Amino acid sequence: MQKKTLIQSLYTASSRVSAPLLTLSGLVKHHCLLCHNTSQGRICEFCEQQFLTIPTHCCHCCGLPLEYEVSHCGECIKNKPAFDNTVIPYLYQAPLSTMIRHFKENHHFIAGKTLSQLFVTYIENYYQYRPLPQLLVPVPLHWKKQWRRGFNQAIFFSVHLSDRLNIPILKKAKRIKYSNDQKYLNKKQRQKNLSHYFSLNTTLTTPHVAIIDDVVTTGSTTNALAKVLKQSGAKKVTVWALARTPKEMQ
Repeated sequence: MQKKTLIQSLYTASSRVSAPLLTLSGLVKHHCLLCHNTSQGRICEFCEQQFLTIPTHCCHCCGLPLEYEVSHCGECIKNKPAFDNTVIPYLYQAPLSTMIRHFKENHHFIAGKTLSQLFVTYIENYYQYRPLPQLLVPVPLHWKKQWRRGFNQAIFFSVHLSDRLNIPILKKAKRIKYSNDQKYLNKKQRQKNLSHYFSLNTTLTTPHVAIIDDVVTTGSTTNALAKVLKQSGAKKVTVWALARTPKEMQ
């Protein structure tokens, strides 16, 4: 009984202290992950404006960076993807690409949290006057790859997006076959590699679904998953990713 009373007292005391600490948290200074100078956030305003590149023009369907403004790139006109559109803020190039690799390969979760904040802020601004999807679907990893890595970066981003936007996450999609590392394959090899690689054993009742991933390279992965989602009942599939690989890097 005394032990229980002591625990309750400690809990009450900690809750009284937490409120002013939370109030002061906005005053805490960070060090920019890129230039290491003191900043309000994990990336200072100067570095965000100078080094995190938002493409001026891109395909409205697949998000491919373009030199001029057109609604669809040639590839999407010839072979329309299963997904309907993409919302991707940044180009996959240094230093953002380095941060993403550190997060995925070295478990640099401060970088992961910073990337999530950038992702969420952009999506919030983009959908300020647009209807949001009703469901988030993180791109699944095969269980062997997730076991080796220790986490799925798409789920990591989805949790932060879900918390801020109040959209549920569907985790029932599965990658049923193990594939070779996609980053070493070209587009045709990726498409062949991903044929029949996803499954979803449920019927979707939400008409608009968003696929969540960290990087879109050729769009083969998201296209394969979008096919499964539409076969399961989705009417519209949007792809949300943090970065898009330029064509010359694919």
